[in-house]
Amino acid sequence: MHDAKEGEHRIYMKITGMMVQILIDMAPEYREYVVLENRKASNLCAGTTCYIWDVAIKPPILYQFQSDLEAKGFVFNPYDPCVANKIVNKKQQTIRFHVDDLVSSHMNPKVNDKFAKWLNMRYGLIKACTVVRGKIHRYHEMTLNFLVNGKLKICMDDYVKIMFKDFPIKFIKDSKQEPPAGNDLLQAGKGKSLSAEYRKIMSLRELFWISIQ
Repeated sequence: MHDAKEGEHRIYMKITGMMVQILIDMAPEYREYVVLENRKASNLCAGTTCYIWDVAIKPPILYQFQSDLEAKGFVFNPYDPCVANKIVNKKQQTIRFHVDDLVSSHMNPKVNDKFAKWLNMRYGLIKACTVVRGKIHRYHEMTLNFLVNGKLKICMDDYVKIMFKDFPIKFIKDSKQEPPAGNDLLQAGKGKSLSAEYRKIMSLRELFWISIQ
């Protein structure tokens, strides 16, 4: 774990319960950092910087966004906290969002124009909101195709091509490898440990794909 640089956020996670045992089974070198809480529960604290800031830092921003929408008369769906609705000009406007990506839909395009203007006025000082319209959209290397009325076609071919092209380890045809994960999410798995070189490659790739999202 490297020290946080200027401008980076240090995030600490507390790992508890069964996950602690699974982790030290996979990486015994972490055993010395496990501590007992109330002489019973095992705990392991881990630190990171900016790579999981979406999980730890963005939620307060999202709570503010929820408050702002509610102040504008939107009502959040009780079954999906990332969906809000409001009746505008006798038609429903629906807002759906994931982290900092948002979709606004209404029968009248001018309602969406007005909402986009409000977004830039309210949050544009942080970063200008980019508005994309049409029937084909790109999202995290996925292509969302709405050309056929009433249907959505999702294509991830480009995402897969980029991974194969950029990944430094080239795959051999018909080669087989036991997956590192077990059949159960709480099972450590039986795959062989990666070499130091491969661990470094996988670590860098993980951070890269997180950073572009």
